[in-house]
Amino acid sequence: GMSGSPLLQGDLVVVPAGGKNDRSLVAYRMDNGEPAWNGGGDRAGYSSPLYTVLAGTPQILILNSGSVASHDPATGRVLWQAPWSRSNPNVAQPLPVPGDRVLVSSGYGVGCALFNVRKGPGGGLEVAQAWKTPSLKAKFANFVRREGFVYGLDDGILVCLDLETGGRRWKAGRYGHGQMLLVGGLLLLT
Repeated sequence: GMSGSPLLQGDLVVVPAGGKNDRSLVAYRMDNGEPAWNGGGDRAGYSSPLYTVLAGTPQILILNSGSVASHDPATGRVLWQAPWSRSNPNVAQPLPVPGDRVLVSSGYGVGCALFNVRKGPGGGLEVAQAWKTPSLKAKFANFVRREGFVYGLDDGILVCLDLETGGRRWKAGRYGHGQMLLVGGLLLLT
């Protein structure tokens, strides 16, 4: 009953299967459909896998039904995971931002949080929440970053947050639950 777009990564197609027993994220060989790897144990959210590099490590991000998780693109092994609201469906993409950080948001009264990702003492990755606020509740909408600020639809109303503190700078205009695209200095909403 969940949906997300597949990620084409190298010769793999990565999909959020959302199952227990290391089947949260699954990769298949593009040329023949054979399973390549699987990892994680959280149920799926309405998010699509996203390739990025954080703390110098290539990884695939996914917002699941109860966590934001990072997987090794070569093996599917979970690199790091942070708990996230299970109270309602998670229906927004995580947003990697400069400084090895990830912004996560959910609607239904949850809000958003910024997570810092860094190398740990043993060489693995560690994640810590930098801040959390109810001021951006994205639901079936993406959000964008520009010059130290993040813009998104907070339950359908356009909002601007300071990326360093999570503090709201302004909130105005009712646009509903659409999508946005940043083109140069212009923010397009649909």
